[in-house]
Amino acid sequence: MDDETTPNASATGILQCLRMLAAEAAVLRLERTFIALRDAVRACEAEVLAGKLVTGSADGVEALLPATLRLH
Repeated sequence: MDDETTPNASATGILQCLRMLAAEAAVLRLERTFIALRDAVRACEAEVLAGKLVTGSADGVEALLPATLRLH
């Protein structure tokens, strides 16, 4: 990656990555990591939703709140 250019990461892209990491932590039974990622997902969801409400772009097409992540 070129240090001079920074990738344009969207909040929803970051949210998707956090969800994938949380799912992987659950599979690997990394309880503390899973809990921390779950909390980060919730915080990011709140920010994304707030941003959509402020801009008026909450269209309901994108499901912001996934099924509850659980550690098996």
